[in-house]
Amino acid sequence: MFACLYAPALPAASAALLVNCACGFSPRVEETDPQTVTLDIAGLDRLLGPPLSIANAIARRLDKLDITNIHFAIASNPDAALHAARGLPGITLIPPGEEARVLAGLPLSLLSAPPDLAETLRVWGLRTFGDLAALPEAGLAERLGSEGLRLQQLARGSFQRPLVPSIPPDTFGASLELDHPVAQLEPLLFLLARLLEDLLTQLHSHGLAANEIRLRLQ
Repeated sequence: MFACLYAPALPAASAALLVNCACGFSPRVEETDPQTVTLDIAGLDRLLGPPLSIANAIARRLDKLDITNIHFAIASNPDAALHAARGLPGITLIPPGEEARVLAGLPLSLLSAPPDLAETLRVWGLRTFGDLAALPEAGLAERLGSEGLRLQQLARGSFQRPLVPSIPPDTFGASLELDHPVAQLEPLLFLLARLLEDLLTQLHSHGLAANEIRLRLQ
């Protein structure tokens, strides 16, 4: 099973927060873009329970990070989860075998088809995933080739591919820009504690530890 988190309003500068949250639940996380991550949740049910419990646990973690307006989907393959998260608000749980039905009403623009194929589908009068999914495979392959069949499998929610996990960075960092200089040790230590907490959260989410910390003041 796979889960996808889509935060359409998340600033690019905060993308690391979304990835860090996902890494707290799975070691295999794919960062599609700054607003979208997909994670492998196989086996997570033994810790957190059924898919709805997993979704609620991740939602609570996101809320603590002040990440709001999240679209969340769980499906049997990465792309079905991704398209459901991008096209359907709130939490979407897709039972195995129900992918085509749940995705049927989504607009074809979510498939990100090559421009020439997208234009062909438009001329044919196809508008939704369900329209493309209903076409006969033989005729589609004859006219659009293997790429047309791949798009149809995506529209049906049946396309299978391995997740491409993001590689954790070799270094982690946190910074703070102050409005006024800090001249005393006690307030400086307070600020450093905040930065260290951010660093530890990042490391913990990746299951890592640090053997060196560098501090730069200016």
